[in-house]
Amino acid sequence: MIKCPICDLNYIDDGVEACAVCRPPLIQPVTRRGRTAAVRPPKVQNGGGRRGRGEITEQMVSACYEYAKQFHAGSIHITDAVSRVVTETGMNEASAQRMIYDSIGGLFAGTIYKSIMSKAATIWIMEAIKDEFGEDKYQTAIKAVEQHLDYKEHHGIRKYINRHRK
Repeated sequence: MIKCPICDLNYIDDGVEACAVCRPPLIQPVTRRGRTAAVRPPKVQNGGGRRGRGEITEQMVSACYEYAKQFHAGSIHITDAVSRVVTETGMNEASAQRMIYDSIGGLFAGTIYKSIMSKAATIWIMEAIKDEFGEDKYQTAIKAVEQHLDYKEHHGIRKYINRHRK
């Protein structure tokens, strides 16, 4: 395992100079039983998840980002965007809706989002916003992440402790 020079995530050295989140996707078509399918990219690390939750892959993050752009531009309905992400990537429907509507929507608008995204997914989306929309929109997204971090600091376990403190 080596550290990615861009985001500091650990990844298996596969001869590429960056982790799966920071390098362009390596999705290539393959044939299975006469059909063309896509090779799934490596998983975005999200701490392993609890209760057997599936990992969020880079392909899922990318699809959510693309459909979130369309949804927030008003060219697609949220149910259509979620349905397409689920169909294309196999992502859980509730996870896709939270990522498109709350998380990425908050990043676009510069407002607080309350859904948790992994560090890798957040960095992937932030870099995509910077590359596609420029520094102003990137700074707007940074404000959203700062608000999210403040929210998590004040509404996490501390809320429970404050309720039960004697």
